[in-house]
Amino acid sequence: NLHPPPNYPHPPLMPAETNECPWATDLLRYLVESGGYVHPSIVVRADRTVRIQDTTATSATTSTIPRNTVLLTIPSSCCVTQDNCSKRFVSVVKEKTSELTMDTGDLLLAFHLATIADDSVLNRSPYARSFPPSTSYNSHPRRWSHSQQSSLLGGTSLLQKCREDAEALKRDYETVRACYIRRKAFGDTPSDSFPFPSYERFDDAFAAVSSRGFAGLGSDGSDAMVPLLDLLNHRRGTSTHSSTSNGKDVRYTYLPSKGSQSTSIEVVADRDLPAGTILHDTYGAKGNSQLLSRYGFCLETNWEPDGSCNDVVEFKVKVQQPYGDVSTTVKLRAGPKSYTYGGFVKALECFLFDDQEQDDGGDDEDGGMEAFLDEEEEEEGFGMMYGSMDEIEEDDDDDAQSTQAECTALEKLSASLETARQGYTLQGPALQNALTTNDCSPEHCAALLISSERRTLLLFKLAAVAIRRQLRGEEIDMGAYKGLDVDDTLVSQMEELVTAYGAIRHDGF
Repeated sequence: NLHPPPNYPHPPLMPAETNECPWATDLLRYLVESGGYVHPSIVVRADRTVRIQDTTATSATTSTIPRNTVLLTIPSSCCVTQDNCSKRFVSVVKEKTSELTMDTGDLLLAFHLATIADDSVLNRSPYARSFPPSTSYNSHPRRWSHSQQSSLLGGTSLLQKCREDAEALKRDYETVRACYIRRKAFGDTPSDSFPFPSYERFDDAFAAVSSRGFAGLGSDGSDAMVPLLDLLNHRRGTSTHSSTSNGKDVRYTYLPSKGSQSTSIEVVADRDLPAGTILHDTYGAKGNSQLLSRYGFCLETNWEPDGSCNDVVEFKVKVQQPYGDVSTTVKLRAGPKSYTYGGFVKALECFLFDDQEQDDGGDDEDGGMEAFLDEEEEEEGFGMMYGSMDEIEEDDDDDAQSTQAECTALEKLSASLETARQGYTLQGPALQNALTTNDCSPEHCAALLISSERRTLLLFKLAAVAIRRQLRGEEIDMGAYKGLDVDDTLVSQMEELVTAYGAIRHDGF
């Protein structure tokens, strides 16, 4: 039920003044002259946003593009895919695949883009000129200095990941470069050779690929760089297809060749689009750690329609055992009970196991077996046949000990969660100041990530405190929430987790 575009070729493009910079007009013209289609209402601004403009010249009524209208048809010949990559890169990466860490498809595209950037002719292509300046990729944390990483990401799992990514990328570059030099020395270099790109060029190109590439839109199902479509920013939200939807504005699909039409990517309106709409895509249900690592930005509200937060906290727990401390990681995610219960129980059981190990006192296996045999001898006694009251008393004692152990574990869990909340290097006034900057600076992005993680840890901490009070027969003190920046959603999800825990583990409190 698509609203198809008019017959090719596209009618004359909008005058240059409707696009605020020459590269935007040149890019639209390039797509159309290559056999593509651009809806007359599409306009590209200097800030690299793609918008819907009002094309009604004689009416005061605001025009709206209906859902299912074809907005763009982008020829595959305008895209950058592995088919465009120099044979020298393809052969070298193929030979060294087992030694490479980063995605080989991303590496190939990055080497190709780095070559374009170093070539004065290729770099004048309309698509290449639509790329932002390389400094825009400095928001990727792997490109930050070590001191900046430590001061902004300390306490997050992203700190280690961004350093590992930086090391892996440099290592992959050197691996490919060494292989290329060896092949060149033996005269095994294809005739399409250009000078091998510098690491700085390659680093910029890889950042472009990781933040702007599309999976599966290449002719063979590989990744592709798609002009104009890669200018759309990310947004998550509902999928109601209404004018008030906060979800994606478009959907796209790869179209195989048909008759005289070559392969292309078709972009369609996924909802009614009123004039003035800034078009958004969705990159998927990704947490801020993933968004910052791959795309260089974070979302202030990264929530799904079901109330779950896409941010996942990697909560590290140290369990004391006779042979030494053992560290484990539990993934915690805020949301309804289906998201919180499993992580909470897994984290709590780490501390329950810890207590049981300590209660054992480090007895060896022989001692445990001797105690087991003593119990067996007692059970053979005549009095055990009539010892029902003793059994009840023992059961009561066991329940009391079990409850006490559970309360102790809950206390340790809540303390560990609070330690994690206080373990971020960006804290207090510095954190609040970074939140109020309202830009895409590293400080602001790190502050959004840390604030979300601290909120999740607080949810689980308050749940642990509330469950412990319930087990001890105490009322939950709602006043304890004051001063903790607790919102209604957090309280509701915490109470739902507490109720679920009581119902499953204790047949209700």
